[in-house]
Amino acid sequence: MKRYVIGIGLAILILSLGGCDKSTDSPFSETGNISLSDGEGNPSTGLEGGESAFWGFGQLLPTTVYDFTLKNQSDIEVAKATLTTDANGEIPLTAIGYDLGLDFPGGSNGRSLSKVLDVETFTIEVYNIDGKLVTTQQFTVDYGAPVVFAADQDGYAQNSFLRNQHPVWAKGKNLTSGAVLDIYVVDDIRYWELGTPLTDVSGAPEIVTVNGNGEFHTRVWPNPSLVAPYDIVADFDRDGYYSAGDLVDGYYPVGFMVQTYATAGEDIQVQIACNNNYEYVDIFQTTDNVYAYLNPRIQQFTHKWVHKYVVIHQAVWNDGDPLDDVTQVPELDTPQYGCTNEGRVLIWPATLTAGKYDVVIDVDRNGFYDKGLDFLDNIDSYGQSTAGFIVGAGVAGPTVTITSPENGVETTDEIVYLAGDVSDTAILFAKLIVNGSSQTIGVNSGVLDNTAIVLQRGWNTIRVEAFNTDGGIGFDEITINGNFPTYGMKVTLTWNLGPSSDVDLWVQDPTGEWCGYTNKETDIGGWLDVDDTYGYGPENFRLSHEAVAANPGAYNVVVHYYSFAGDPTIPTLQIVLNEGQTNQITRTLVGPSLNFRETWNATTITMPGGTFSDYAPAGKLLINSDRPLKTK
Repeated sequence: MKRYVIGIGLAILILSLGGCDKSTDSPFSETGNISLSDGEGNPSTGLEGGESAFWGFGQLLPTTVYDFTLKNQSDIEVAKATLTTDANGEIPLTAIGYDLGLDFPGGSNGRSLSKVLDVETFTIEVYNIDGKLVTTQQFTVDYGAPVVFAADQDGYAQNSFLRNQHPVWAKGKNLTSGAVLDIYVVDDIRYWELGTPLTDVSGAPEIVTVNGNGEFHTRVWPNPSLVAPYDIVADFDRDGYYSAGDLVDGYYPVGFMVQTYATAGEDIQVQIACNNNYEYVDIFQTTDNVYAYLNPRIQQFTHKWVHKYVVIHQAVWNDGDPLDDVTQVPELDTPQYGCTNEGRVLIWPATLTAGKYDVVIDVDRNGFYDKGLDFLDNIDSYGQSTAGFIVGAGVAGPTVTITSPENGVETTDEIVYLAGDVSDTAILFAKLIVNGSSQTIGVNSGVLDNTAIVLQRGWNTIRVEAFNTDGGIGFDEITINGNFPTYGMKVTLTWNLGPSSDVDLWVQDPTGEWCGYTNKETDIGGWLDVDDTYGYGPENFRLSHEAVAANPGAYNVVVHYYSFAGDPTIPTLQIVLNEGQTNQITRTLVGPSLNFRETWNATTITMPGGTFSDYAPAGKLLINSDRPLKTK
């Protein structure tokens, strides 16, 4: 998961798509072609210690099952997979062999000779369904290259840390003795670009000095509280930006996960089905390929290999239900150790069969669904049990019309309100996408919820999508130009359950005063625009540049589920600091699932630096009817 910085982040190479039945009947030749790439998608003949191996395969039989085995120099099996080619006899870039050469607790990564070798040779082998070796390729892993990675307190590599329980450490090796570095913990970025600002989320970057052995080992996050994927960056020139020569853990996959334990006897419902761009989608057409991709919030250690099943949709899955894969053979692969991160894997090549389907990751590979253990995608992007995904039957989608705001106009209003309709009155939910950020909105008898939309300065793209149960999808899209002042701090709250839910946003400034629905304007100038008591948000806190500059210190952000809508809800915060300036910081926080009257102590923001840390209020809170007001 570590990689040495290459100046330009490259997109993952996508090979040709297609495919259908997993059969061996084909006029194609089976000579086999293998290409190796690093986590940036760069073709390579060898890797550096800590990198993951991404493989593209070609010149195989189309829509055919193959077995893949990765072995180290001691002939120990490090990773394996069972995958299906597409209609062109190809398999797009797929990870087989994560974090090669890193020492995990118990030697779990099959690294047998790296203690005595500077370079180790690995071998990838491809077998057909009859067990015949089709092709093989060797490559080397250089253990002497500089590396940084997430670690435990003993210095072993670690991919998963339990929320509020396990401190995060960082370790570096093969570095220049005496070098002074800044170590950042940042939100995971898939495609790193030169010049990307480094926003530390653990309180502040750590300053380390490399010892005489060319190593450092330091605690970087004492008590991680937000479940999410993260990267670690070693900033060599200490300029606060991603620069050539910096080290990152990791480019792809993620550096590490902060996770929680599963609740025994409950479904682990997640989004898994995606397209080739890693985007979770609800609707596929029969000519599409279906992929699986997962960075789970739940920690599962009871695995080395997992099966991925595509199954007929069930609104309710019972413990012990058999898993019957509709593609004939479930895919098998080796997830990233400890966190069950799953890189994008082709699980059903075209041509697909119309219908409703779920995806199950069978962690213990017993062929049965196990509640609290297996990962289940039987929900749509609205959280409803419509299906993990629908393959359209050629049915036209609904007509979606945005009637307000008007397309192409300029406005001085930072907040506008959505109006429009959907032709299919049976549709209950739609997806509102504003400048790439999406939220669920309600549809009532064909009328879109009158949802508040927070615009950004300049041109904004507003899109509404809706789909029917037959897999027909419709949308409308407009643009609107926002011309209004910028702010020193903007905090926007939305949530995924409605319409009769009331979730409240609270922000405490350095003076101790809280801004919320009972105190919408504060003495230093903070203000809350609306108290949304019947919807999905947004609620918006604003503070001017001048007010932020005049009031440095800690700003605490809290979310409270005040009014119950029947089920838990998941809040999302969009935070913008120093808007419109060269040091603008933008961050999205997805909170935990909240039950009635539960509170999410989201984060503490320290200004003017714009650093994030675990929630750390300055004093004891005065609580009135579950609503924070001031410190004593």
